[in-house]
Amino acid sequence: MGTPTARRVSAEPQRRLAIPGTNVSLTRRQLILGAAGVAAVAAAAVGSSIAEDHEAEEENANVLEVAADQVVTLDEFETLDAADCMEQIAELALPFHSLVWAGPGNLAVCLTPTETSSPITKVGLVDLSASELELVTVLEGPVSIDARGYDILDVRCSDSGIVWVEANSYSGRWNVYHATLSGTSMGEPTLAEQGDREFDIPSVAAVGNRAFWQVLPVSSTLNPPDSVLKSAEFGSEDSVMALSSRGRMCTRPYAATEGVVVTPRADSSSVHYKLTLVNDTTFDVLDELTMPSAMAPLEAAYVGGRFSFAFDAIYDYGDGLSSLGTYAPISKGNSTKNATWFLFGRNPSAAPAWSGDWLIVKSTRSVSGVNLEDRTMFALDCPSHCDTFGDYLASSGTCDRIATYVHISTNDQEYTLLRTWRPL
Repeated sequence: MGTPTARRVSAEPQRRLAIPGTNVSLTRRQLILGAAGVAAVAAAAVGSSIAEDHEAEEENANVLEVAADQVVTLDEFETLDAADCMEQIAELALPFHSLVWAGPGNLAVCLTPTETSSPITKVGLVDLSASELELVTVLEGPVSIDARGYDILDVRCSDSGIVWVEANSYSGRWNVYHATLSGTSMGEPTLAEQGDREFDIPSVAAVGNRAFWQVLPVSSTLNPPDSVLKSAEFGSEDSVMALSSRGRMCTRPYAATEGVVVTPRADSSSVHYKLTLVNDTTFDVLDELTMPSAMAPLEAAYVGGRFSFAFDAIYDYGDGLSSLGTYAPISKGNSTKNATWFLFGRNPSAAPAWSGDWLIVKSTRSVSGVNLEDRTMFALDCPSHCDTFGDYLASSGTCDRIATYVHISTNDQEYTLLRTWRPL
């Protein structure tokens, strides 16, 4: 019997965006992942261990097993009018090609392009609970001591603080900073960690009163050191190791309402990734789910009291888990082998969120909601003149409101439209 394989499926042709005044160009995929600089391509290596032999002995008795008849798909769901499920609360026009991230709280953080070649990005905040949305700039550019060559590549926020990464595409060095927030006012930046080309540029998350950043050895490293999830209270110079993993973790950290989700490797001779929910203050493991051997999720989340994960590959093993798309158990808190699972069978590009009774998922062009219990779904309208990627999900965790954004280009203007929604 040959070695099973997984086939990755491309979401779209790789159109590239040139950065004015430089020789750098970026794919939309890099932009969507928050990669605003050339050094961000390092993130593409996450999950590359997919070719490991899955036939090694399963050493973990809790490895997830899902039979094909335990999975329900969109074919079994009734489509409803989005206007009967969600109402739009507000909208805001942002600079064209802005990127937006929102957690379970009131604030969203935006990485917006500048009109110069250095810096190429700046950071702003939007209070999503306000009756009229407004972008408040908190970082005009990098704060690194020798800022020349540095750009802000990734940023996240909670209602209590903000964490971001600055990287130098020439030297390969990177810095992680965080600061407290009071509404849309930012405190003084605190340097949390520095690194170089021996490690990937960290991915970050903000949960409650703490900043999190994930440090991975580069994928080409022989006998790599452990991957590490680190954390600091916003504004504090003291940081701690929240969790470590042999080799490389599989997904970026995800800000959930209950804590932070990461995917370390399980302690076994074969490659098993373990979806892990970590308390954001004590760092205790609150929940975990071990994936079958060599199955590498693109995204991992904890929403509506359950794990959810997404594959951008089609496997020739794994029974009910072999398909491309986003998976979630139908019942809250039930990720056992006897659970019924839902598959949103679209090429994933974002981790899901949850609002009201709805699992919120990025579809091909729109953002959709799925009621797992009632087996109904809807798709939010995607505005005209948007790019081929369509509407994008900005929210994570379990939220009172959902934020989406879309890049719109007409003959007269170009802008990014941020919209907020709440369930009816």
